[in-house]
Amino acid sequence: MIRHQKHSGFLITGSGIRVLDVKLYMRSFGHGFFIQKSAGDIWFENCYVEGELRTTDDIMKEINGPAFDVNFRTWTANRQGEYAVTPGYMKSLCEEGFRTYNQDNKNITFINCTAKNTRGGFELRTNGGVRLENCTTIGTERAYWVGNGAVLKNCKGDANYGPLLFLEGNDVEVDLTVVPGESDRLVHSFITVQGSNNKVLLRPYEGENRHQPLPLFIDYAHPEHRESMSPYGQGKCTNLYLMNETTIPVVIGEEVEESIIETKGEVIENKGRDNKVKRL
Repeated sequence: MIRHQKHSGFLITGSGIRVLDVKLYMRSFGHGFFIQKSAGDIWFENCYVEGELRTTDDIMKEINGPAFDVNFRTWTANRQGEYAVTPGYMKSLCEEGFRTYNQDNKNITFINCTAKNTRGGFELRTNGGVRLENCTTIGTERAYWVGNGAVLKNCKGDANYGPLLFLEGNDVEVDLTVVPGESDRLVHSFITVQGSNNKVLLRPYEGENRHQPLPLFIDYAHPEHRESMSPYGQGKCTNLYLMNETTIPVVIGEEVEESIIETKGEVIENKGRDNKVKRL
C-alpha cells in the first residue's frame, strides 16, 4: 500500500534486438530485463540478473518507514483473509529478472540466462511463444511463468522461496531439472499447471530429490496478484502429459481431464476425470 518509486534495469521496446553477455545487479525496486510495447524477435544469450532478498519476519521488525506507516498493510489478502504482511516468507527487493508485458511480444529466445534472488525469474506470459534453453533460476519467489506456445528445454531451478513453475497457457513444452535446495521459508506449491495440450517433464538434479513434500498442483492457478502469501485459484487442465521423475507428490484437481500422468511421487489426491495415472 506504499507509494513506490521504480528504478528498473534494461528496457526493450524495439524489435530485432540481440542482448549478449549483459549482467545486472539490481539494488533498486524494478525489473531487470523487461520487454514492452509490441517488441519481438529478441534474443538473450549469457545474460544474468541478481537481486537481494529479505524475510517478511525482518520487515515486520521495522519501527519506522513507509511500511510501518501503513501498518504493514498489503494490497492482496493472505491465506487468513488479512491484508497484512505475513511472517515466514522470503521477499525479493526487486521485481522480475526477465519479463514480457504484452501478449503480442513474439519470438523471444533465452539461451544460458540466469535469474537469482529476483521476485520472478522468467515471467513470460506472452501468447507469441518464447523459448528458453539451458536457463537457470536461483532463490526466486517464483521461477518460471509461461503462456501459450512456450518451450523450456534443459532448464533448471529450485523452489527455495516459491514455486518453480506457473504454467497457464496451451501447447507448452517444459523440460525442467529440479535443483534440490530447500529453506525454512513458507512455500505452498512446487508447480501449478493449467491449460490444454501441454507436456511437462520434471527430472531430479543428479538424481537427488527434495525432502520437503511440496505438492505439484494440476488444475490450479497462480495466487491473486502473484502474491506468495495469498491463496491459489483454479484453472481447467486438459490433455496434459506429465512425466514426473522426481518424488514430488501430485495433486490432481477436479477439472483435470483426458490427461496422462506418470509420476514417481505419490498421488495424494485425484479428483480428475478420464485420466490415465501411473506410478513409476
